[in-house]
Amino acid sequence: MKRLASIALRVVALGIPMIIAACYGMPARFSRSGKVIDQESHDTIQDIKISCMDKSGTATDYTNSGTEGSWYLYYDVECDHLDAEDSMNPPRYVKTTVAFPAADGSTISMQKVK
Repeated sequence: MKRLASIALRVVALGIPMIIAACYGMPARFSRSGKVIDQESHDTIQDIKISCMDKSGTATDYTNSGTEGSWYLYYDVECDHLDAEDSMNPPRYVKTTVAFPAADGSTISMQKVK
């Protein structure tokens, strides 16, 4: 009886994750990174919100640029483009939309608010 219970426990422990993966698919997590710079001075900018936008224009994931202007974005849904907007109030920079980068290391150039 003890052996039968041990076998049943192993089947359940191995079977449930496989059933979940079959129903929902394996989780996919992707990433992109880059820098945000001032268009005129080429200085890096911090506190810029970078949003992953799908084809309908809905933000699916976002991140903020750090002290060196660098950003690192994790996303699950394919991004169509990126929106970059100043998270400071009042904003220092004009909201910018850029094509989704094909590789890491892209630079987003932002124009100051006049």
